[in-house]
Amino acid sequence: MSDTYPVTYPSKESCLAAIETLEDYGLAPAPWILEQLEAFEAAEKALRESKTPIWDTLKTHYPFGVMPVEKIKCVEEAVAKLMETGPHAEEPGLLLGKIQCGKTDTFEDIIGLAFDKGIDIAIVITKGTKALVNQTVMRLKKDFRFFKATDRLDQLVTVHIYDIMDGVWRNPKPAKFEGNKSIIVCKKNAANLEHLMEMFEQNASLLKPKKVLIVDDEADFASRNYKTIASEGLKTETEMARIAQQIDDFRRIPDFCRYLQVTATPYCLYLQPDGDLNLNGNTVKPFKPRFTTLVPVHDKYIGGKQYFVDSENSDSMYSHLFHRVEQVCMDVLGCEEKKFKRKNMANSAQQMLYGLTYALVAYFMATAIRRIQMAKTDRIDYKSSAIIHTDINKREHDWQRRTVNRLIEMIKDEVRDTTPNIWVGIAIDSAYDDFVKSNRKGQKEGLIGVNLPSKKEALAEVRKIFDTNNYQVQTVNSDEEVGSMLDEDTGELTLDTAANIFIGGNILDRGVTIKNILCFFYGRNPKTFQQDTVLQHARMYGTRSKEDMAVMRFHTTSRIYTTMKRMNDLDEQLRQWFLEGKDQDLPNAIFVGYDKEIRPCAPQKIKATDAITIKQQQRILPVGFWTGSKSEIGKTVEMIDNEIKRSANYKKQDKNGFFEIDKNTVIRILRLIEETYVYGVEYGNNDKRNDIKEMLCVLDYCTEQSHGKIFALHREDRNMNRIRENGCFSDAPDSGNTDTEPAHEKAQDAPVIMFFRQNGQKNKDKETGSDVGWNGTPFYWPVLMTQKNMQPVMFALD
Repeated sequence: MSDTYPVTYPSKESCLAAIETLEDYGLAPAPWILEQLEAFEAAEKALRESKTPIWDTLKTHYPFGVMPVEKIKCVEEAVAKLMETGPHAEEPGLLLGKIQCGKTDTFEDIIGLAFDKGIDIAIVITKGTKALVNQTVMRLKKDFRFFKATDRLDQLVTVHIYDIMDGVWRNPKPAKFEGNKSIIVCKKNAANLEHLMEMFEQNASLLKPKKVLIVDDEADFASRNYKTIASEGLKTETEMARIAQQIDDFRRIPDFCRYLQVTATPYCLYLQPDGDLNLNGNTVKPFKPRFTTLVPVHDKYIGGKQYFVDSENSDSMYSHLFHRVEQVCMDVLGCEEKKFKRKNMANSAQQMLYGLTYALVAYFMATAIRRIQMAKTDRIDYKSSAIIHTDINKREHDWQRRTVNRLIEMIKDEVRDTTPNIWVGIAIDSAYDDFVKSNRKGQKEGLIGVNLPSKKEALAEVRKIFDTNNYQVQTVNSDEEVGSMLDEDTGELTLDTAANIFIGGNILDRGVTIKNILCFFYGRNPKTFQQDTVLQHARMYGTRSKEDMAVMRFHTTSRIYTTMKRMNDLDEQLRQWFLEGKDQDLPNAIFVGYDKEIRPCAPQKIKATDAITIKQQQRILPVGFWTGSKSEIGKTVEMIDNEIKRSANYKKQDKNGFFEIDKNTVIRILRLIEETYVYGVEYGNNDKRNDIKEMLCVLDYCTEQSHGKIFALHREDRNMNRIRENGCFSDAPDSGNTDTEPAHEKAQDAPVIMFFRQNGQKNKDKETGSDVGWNGTPFYWPVLMTQKNMQPVMFALD
């Protein structure tokens, strides 16, 4: 017998069963089988002696082979930070991953290692749909199957998994919580969260001392919402929305509670204020992440890079992903049926619907191609899926389903040569020619090695799908519909036929996993796009085979595609910011990109935040500050004089007085300036005390965009009152003609920092006699102007 391993056994039990079968036939097991059995026994021994048996078991049974070093590092770093102690330990951490990149698998590993490190109960809070709760419970039971309750005395650990609504909240049994680990899945629903709090409050002696880890899956959904309420008179106040308030209330119950947020779209989380938040007298725990851990992207992941970056290379297979759909086609699908009766389907309406006709033709042909390829290579009855998502209105979904079925009947007639249709015929020729090109490019790039069947073979397989009725068109509009479609083992949408077309809206977004997508027809077209919402619609992202991607097509309008491409750029910019690290000497701000058509998230998610925007050629400066006396700040002002005048390029000023300056020098100067300012209730400027910190954040972002380059302008002997004639704080130490306009001209590719040395004279208003001047001593007033060529962003500091 060969010493190689022709077969691998998934468990010790299957290996023993194989040995027993061989012995029944009087055969001795091959050496490699015995070696594999020894390997299992050695692994079991190692686990018994391990200090982290749950984590080591999850690593050993990683479903994709050997767990990558990057993933191990991600899990271990996240748990180390979560288990820290100190004044900020209860502030949230963030597990940031791309759409469908393995976040669930990663947070399960984090739960496992956290159990090993002392956590007793993990609460998984998931999106408010029953389908996603079921999917999460199924997934947890599958991945923690090694820790089921048994009567074995040598079992290392038992992990119980509950849905909070299954009744565990009524009577949690002490025997199951003492000495064991528990995972409780709770939907983001008021009743679910009430039961969770009731469970802990009514069983305080049992559960309150337990160490708890909250894992908030899709943490930017429902967990971060605010509402405006009426107060006295016309005054309004901001409060937490109910679910967000319930999550905050629960965080206060356990003696030891850690909070991990999980999402692919973190924009509203980064735009939360730092520290405790006082809302209408209610102190709310911080929601802004104190640390971020990135989920590594594996080599089988397909995402924005392929759809929006690689697709720009005309020699790439991915250049064939996007197919433009005219807006008129989306308009037809989003209107009432009575405007487009069946009698019109043969004339103008069918022409308007050509984009959908082409998408359906390409989808059925792609399915046929993959079925032929998979049957030849892997002997698998391949099944595919298509998503049509253009509207959230259920009435329109019904109209779209009927329209799709009518178009499919036309495709059938053309494929069967019964009733030729010019539009379907054009689509067939065009789609197949496109597949030929993408297949050729994919083979040339080394991405795929499968050959493309002939058009005749592909059409024959399409006819076979139609003749055997091996396809289905389904609308998906509710939890019940999604729940009935989920696979019990994987939690994915079940593909019952060769071709499965799903028509729906938001129910087909966050958390719903759909296999083998070969067609994504997307038409959501608002006036302003919300980045977190749109990216969560991108169900075509995820672990996809390269062979599928050779025939996968993304059908949408030019406007939507361009917007999604821009969103991908902004998302990559945010991720790169973390990968490259940050200057630790600067305030902790995270920049979230946007543009005129894209906002990061819904306004109600950041209602409690004073979000700061950084736009092109924007003036950023402190306002309303008071200064120390001459004895208090005189020496500091001299230090600022020296820092400016002794900088390397000070004597190399251009005709307008600008000179290049080192970023670190600017930081030192701004920090010295901050030391000269005074804030307090008596000066009416308590809300202005972060102005210099904001300037430092903006400086950091602008110099990052300019590769560290910045220009300075130094002006002396300036006299500007603190209070303007209208009673407001002065906010223009720069003169329009001599300072601001030249700064606009200079700030093209790099920012400009202007340092105005004010004389700081005392002064009184001639009419009222009130103080409008300063403290009688010189000081510096800085103004930062952002450059023209930069991407606008938002951030929240406090």
